[in-house]
Amino acid sequence: MEGTILIVDDEPIVLRVLEINLTDMGFKVFKASNGSEALEIMKTNLPDMLITDLVMPVMDGLELIKRVKEDSITSLMPIIVITAMGDRQNVLQAAELGVNEFIIKPFDRMILGARIKSIFTTMKLQQELMAHKVESEKIKLLSEIVMTVLHHIRNTTHPLSIVAKRYQKFPTPANAELLYQTVMDSVQKINATVNSIQTLEETGLIKIKRYYEGIAMLDIDKEITKRLASYVAH
Repeated sequence: MEGTILIVDDEPIVLRVLEINLTDMGFKVFKASNGSEALEIMKTNLPDMLITDLVMPVMDGLELIKRVKEDSITSLMPIIVITAMGDRQNVLQAAELGVNEFIIKPFDRMILGARIKSIFTTMKLQQELMAHKVESEKIKLLSEIVMTVLHHIRNTTHPLSIVAKRYQKFPTPANAELLYQTVMDSVQKINATVNSIQTLEETGLIKIKRYYEGIAMLDIDKEITKRLASYVAH
């Protein structure tokens, strides 16, 4: 297994045992003796997982978990609580805050490893599923853009086709002037449509938000129509 884990406990021996076990499993380990130290470490070394005790000086585990869950950057970070037998009230509060797993001291190395592996496996699957979803939405968005552009171009070239047929039947100076004006109008509108897409991309309007904010699909036709009207007006 690979990844980074922050372990928090005010007992040096517990920290050392956890560090040895987690390092043997292949993880990079950060250590803190209380919640305050842990938050400072997270500012520069954001871990993939937090393993914490509940009862500690300066800032206890409950307050640490609360701070982690309230921060949008760390709110989805998985948390394992290692606590003493009989600490029922704190365990209940931690569960309400959204802790993933609880392990009772003294912990079993095999159980700890199995719990960590299970959490990391679930995280990986969720990330892969979300990546597929994001790619699917990108393809859907690209298809929507192409179809919208084709729609506007088709609407633009249709009058041109009518005027061209009219001139073919009646090649009068008046119809020649009408054909010229229609061609110029069509070119202007096609350029406006193409430039609208470039403007949308440059201004960041075509984008997909981070997955925990939800996928944001842009109303492409509305945006192009608005910009098309602006281009034509000028």
